[in-house]
Amino acid sequence: MLYARSIREARLYLQLHLCSCDYPILDQVDHWLEKRDGVFVAVYEGQCGRCSGSGRYEFELETRERAGYPAIGGSTPSSIIDPGEFLRLGDRGASEVPVDVTGLSKEELRVARSLMQRAVVMLEEVLKFIPERADEVPESAFFSDLGRSLREESPERFHREAINTRLAYYRSGVAELESALNRSR
Repeated sequence: MLYARSIREARLYLQLHLCSCDYPILDQVDHWLEKRDGVFVAVYEGQCGRCSGSGRYEFELETRERAGYPAIGGSTPSSIIDPGEFLRLGDRGASEVPVDVTGLSKEELRVARSLMQRAVVMLEEVLKFIPERADEVPESAFFSDLGRSLREESPERFHREAINTRLAYYRSGVAELESALNRSR
Protein backbone atom coordinates (compact mmCIF):
# COMPACT_ATOMS: atom_id res chain seq x y z
CA MET A 1 0.00 0.00 0.00
CA LEU A 2 1.22 3.48 -0.82
CA TYR A 3 1.38 6.23 1.81
CA ALA A 4 -0.07 9.62 0.84
CA ARG A 5 -0.05 12.75 2.94
CA SER A 6 -3.37 13.86 1.44
CA ILE A 7 -6.01 12.96 -1.11
CA ARG A 8 -4.46 15.64 -3.36
CA GLU A 9 -1.15 13.79 -3.23
CA ALA A 10 -2.81 10.47 -4.07
CA ARG A 11 -4.53 12.01 -7.10
CA LEU A 12 -1.32 13.69 -8.19
CA TYR A 13 0.45 10.33 -8.00
CA LEU A 14 -2.18 8.82 -10.30
CA GLN A 15 -1.73 11.69 -12.78
CA LEU A 16 2.05 11.28 -12.82
CA HIS A 17 2.28 7.54 -13.25
CA LEU A 18 1.43 6.02 -16.59
CA CYS A 19 0.04 2.69 -17.68
CA SER A 20 2.39 0.41 -19.62
CA CYS A 21 0.84 1.90 -22.80
CA ASP A 22 2.04 5.43 -21.77
CA TYR A 23 -1.42 6.68 -20.89
CA PRO A 24 -2.55 7.89 -17.44
CA ILE A 25 -2.90 4.89 -15.11
CA LEU A 26 -6.59 5.20 -14.48
CA ASP A 27 -8.72 7.21 -16.86
CA GLN A 28 -12.18 6.39 -15.57
CA VAL A 29 -11.83 6.12 -11.83
CA ASP A 30 -14.12 5.08 -9.03
CA HIS A 31 -12.81 6.18 -5.67
CA TRP A 32 -13.85 5.92 -2.10
CA LEU A 33 -12.52 6.25 1.42
CA GLU A 34 -12.40 3.34 3.86
CA LYS A 35 -11.38 3.08 7.47
CA ARG A 36 -9.32 -0.03 8.25
CA ASP A 37 -8.08 -0.67 11.76
CA GLY A 38 -8.36 3.03 12.55
CA VAL A 39 -6.48 4.10 9.41
CA PHE A 40 -8.07 5.96 6.50
CA VAL A 41 -7.42 4.40 3.11
CA ALA A 42 -8.22 6.11 -0.21
CA VAL A 43 -9.03 3.53 -2.87
CA TYR A 44 -8.92 4.29 -6.60
CA GLU A 45 -10.09 1.70 -9.07
CA GLY A 46 -10.61 1.97 -12.80
CA GLN A 47 -9.20 1.30 -16.19
CA CYS A 48 -6.84 2.78 -18.71
CA GLY A 49 -8.63 4.81 -21.36
CA ARG A 50 -6.34 3.53 -24.08
CA CYS A 51 -5.65 -0.18 -23.53
CA SER A 52 -8.52 -0.95 -21.12
CA GLY A 53 -6.09 -2.40 -18.57
CA SER A 54 -7.54 -2.17 -15.09
CA GLY A 55 -5.93 -1.13 -11.86
CA ARG A 56 -6.54 -0.56 -8.18
CA TYR A 57 -4.45 1.74 -6.01
CA GLU A 58 -4.74 2.09 -2.27
CA PHE A 59 -3.23 4.93 -0.28
CA GLU A 60 -2.94 5.02 3.49
CA LEU A 61 -3.67 8.64 4.36
CA GLU A 62 -1.82 10.86 6.80
CA THR A 63 -4.22 11.87 9.53
CA ARG A 64 -1.91 13.47 12.09
CA GLU A 65 -1.06 16.60 10.10
CA ARG A 66 -3.49 18.43 7.84
CA ALA A 67 -2.35 20.27 4.74
CA GLY A 68 -4.45 23.31 3.98
CA TYR A 69 -5.42 23.99 0.39
CA PRO A 70 -3.55 24.29 -1.98
CA ALA A 71 -0.72 22.42 -0.21
CA ILE A 72 -0.08 18.81 -1.16
CA GLY A 73 1.20 17.58 2.19
CA GLY A 74 2.25 18.68 5.64
CA SER A 75 5.80 19.45 6.71
CA THR A 76 7.32 16.11 5.72
CA PRO A 77 8.46 15.24 2.18
CA SER A 78 6.50 12.88 -0.01
CA SER A 79 7.34 9.20 -0.12
CA ILE A 80 5.51 8.58 -3.42
CA ILE A 81 6.43 11.64 -5.52
CA ASP A 82 10.08 12.65 -5.68
CA PRO A 83 11.57 16.17 -5.81
CA GLY A 84 12.28 15.95 -9.54
CA GLU A 85 8.66 15.14 -10.29
CA PHE A 86 7.53 18.11 -8.18
CA LEU A 87 10.06 20.39 -9.89
CA ARG A 88 8.88 19.30 -13.35
CA LEU A 89 5.24 19.93 -12.41
CA GLY A 90 6.10 23.40 -11.13
CA ASP A 91 8.08 24.26 -14.25
CA ARG A 92 5.35 22.92 -16.51
CA GLY A 93 2.63 24.97 -14.83
CA ALA A 94 4.64 28.19 -14.77
CA SER A 95 5.66 27.79 -18.42
CA GLU A 96 2.00 27.89 -19.45
CA VAL A 97 1.61 31.42 -18.07
CA PRO A 98 2.51 34.26 -20.44
CA VAL A 99 5.16 36.68 -19.21
CA ASP A 100 2.96 39.63 -20.23
CA VAL A 101 -0.56 39.15 -18.91
CA THR A 102 -1.83 42.41 -20.36
CA GLY A 103 -4.95 41.80 -22.40
CA LEU A 104 -5.86 38.47 -20.80
CA SER A 105 -9.54 38.01 -20.04
CA LYS A 106 -10.70 37.61 -16.46
CA GLU A 107 -11.02 33.84 -16.94
CA GLU A 108 -7.55 33.62 -18.51
CA LEU A 109 -6.16 35.56 -15.54
CA ARG A 110 -7.82 33.11 -13.14
CA VAL A 111 -6.36 30.14 -15.00
CA ALA A 112 -2.91 31.78 -15.05
CA ARG A 113 -3.12 32.52 -11.31
CA SER A 114 -4.09 28.92 -10.62
CA LEU A 115 -1.13 27.64 -12.67
CA MET A 116 1.28 29.93 -10.83
CA GLN A 117 -0.15 28.99 -7.44
CA ARG A 118 0.35 25.34 -8.37
CA ALA A 119 3.95 26.11 -9.40
CA VAL A 120 4.54 27.70 -5.98
CA VAL A 121 3.11 24.66 -4.18
CA MET A 122 5.27 22.29 -6.22
CA LEU A 123 8.47 24.18 -5.37
CA GLU A 124 7.48 24.30 -1.71
CA GLU A 125 7.25 20.50 -1.91
CA VAL A 126 10.78 20.31 -3.35
CA LEU A 127 12.10 22.34 -0.38
CA LYS A 128 10.71 19.74 2.04
CA PHE A 129 13.30 17.25 0.74
CA ILE A 130 16.22 19.44 1.86
CA PRO A 131 17.39 18.53 5.38
CA GLU A 132 17.42 21.41 7.86
CA ARG A 133 21.16 22.14 7.76
CA ALA A 134 21.75 21.16 4.13
CA ASP A 135 21.97 23.31 1.03
CA GLU A 136 20.49 20.91 -1.50
CA VAL A 137 18.19 17.97 -2.03
CA PRO A 138 20.26 14.86 -1.26
CA GLU A 139 20.78 12.34 -4.04
CA SER A 140 19.03 9.69 -1.93
CA ALA A 141 15.74 11.64 -2.18
CA PHE A 142 15.39 10.85 -5.88
CA PHE A 143 13.61 7.58 -6.56
CA SER A 144 11.90 8.11 -9.94
CA ASP A 145 13.60 7.85 -13.32
CA LEU A 146 12.47 11.40 -14.11
CA GLY A 147 13.80 12.77 -10.83
CA ARG A 148 17.18 11.10 -11.15
CA SER A 149 17.45 12.28 -14.76
CA LEU A 150 16.65 15.90 -13.86
CA ARG A 151 19.15 15.85 -11.00
CA GLU A 152 21.82 14.41 -13.26
CA GLU A 153 21.16 17.01 -15.98
CA SER A 154 20.93 20.04 -13.68
CA PRO A 155 21.94 19.35 -10.08
CA GLU A 156 22.11 23.10 -9.37
CA ARG A 157 18.32 23.34 -9.76
CA PHE A 158 17.97 21.36 -6.53
CA HIS A 159 20.01 23.77 -4.39
CA ARG A 160 18.06 25.64 -1.73
CA GLU A 161 19.14 29.04 -3.07
CA ALA A 162 18.05 28.24 -6.63
CA ILE A 163 14.70 26.90 -5.47
CA ASN A 164 14.08 29.92 -3.24
CA THR A 165 14.99 32.29 -6.07
CA ARG A 166 12.54 30.59 -8.43
CA LEU A 167 9.93 30.41 -5.66
CA ALA A 168 10.19 34.18 -5.09
CA TYR A 169 9.75 34.74 -8.84
CA TYR A 170 6.68 32.48 -8.95
CA ARG A 171 5.18 34.16 -5.88
CA SER A 172 5.65 37.57 -7.48
CA GLY A 173 3.86 36.18 -10.54
CA VAL A 174 0.93 35.15 -8.35
CA ALA A 175 0.85 38.65 -6.81
CA GLU A 176 0.94 40.26 -10.27
CA LEU A 177 -1.94 38.08 -11.42
CA GLU A 178 -3.92 38.89 -8.26
CA SER A 179 -3.39 42.56 -8.95
CA ALA A 180 -4.46 42.17 -12.58
CA LEU A 181 -7.58 40.31 -11.47
CA ASN A 182 -8.44 43.05 -8.96
CA ARG A 183 -8.06 45.70 -11.66
CA SER A 184 -10.37 43.76 -13.98
CA ARG A 185 -13.31 43.84 -11.52
